[in-house]
Amino acid sequence: MSSVFMSGTSTVRPRASSDSEAPCARPQPRRLHHCAALFKPRGEWGKSCAPAPCRYGVFRLTAGWCAVATTRRGICGLVLPSTRARDAAAALRTVRPDALPGWKVPRGLVRRLEDYFSGRSCDLARFGLDLSCGTRFQRRVWNVVRTVPCGETRTYIWLARRLGNARAARAVGNAIAANPVPLLVPCHRIVRSDGGLGGFSPTRSDAMKVMLLAIEQRIRSGEGGCRRQTGLPVRRLSP
Repeated sequence: MSSVFMSGTSTVRPRASSDSEAPCARPQPRRLHHCAALFKPRGEWGKSCAPAPCRYGVFRLTAGWCAVATTRRGICGLVLPSTRARDAAAALRTVRPDALPGWKVPRGLVRRLEDYFSGRSCDLARFGLDLSCGTRFQRRVWNVVRTVPCGETRTYIWLARRLGNARAARAVGNAIAANPVPLLVPCHRIVRSDGGLGGFSPTRSDAMKVMLLAIEQRIRSGEGGCRRQTGLPVRRLSP
């Protein structure tokens, strides 16, 4: 028996169901990327999206105090060694003001950073990154920077040419200065074509850039050991 509804002067009958009608599509489950993405080899989240919840932790290396921030997509902020833990935490909050404290930094990350600053290993490519904070151009720059091998350098002009615009060296420099994850995106390997260091960033000194290049030169030559000295020769390729 069909029901009839009276609405004013019109009669509304419910539409009968038909076997020919397509059933409602069942929503597909959304793929989730777990915390294991932090250790995804050379992983990188580059698409702009809503900021993911971010937490950070502070830890101590032989070279000093560091801080790292992460989302469920990967590492989104890294602070190079500072003399005090609170300085590292403050520098981290300038990179990710939304980051909350209390994250326990994985031992694997601490061990690999310790190996780096001790001059034993330069293997930092296995950690997944969340670079969604950057613009599309910045992410393009950072991804090309990640291709520069340890112990070598490239110039700003070389990087601009790789991006298809040799006149974009200044914009490239600005993108490098905004890099939130130094070492993991090795912006210190980009130098000026006249042999100068070029800038690093407002929160990282030129002395730190020289030290990182010296460490990598020692790793490449197999000497090992973390020495805080400057002026060591670094292999630089022409643009």
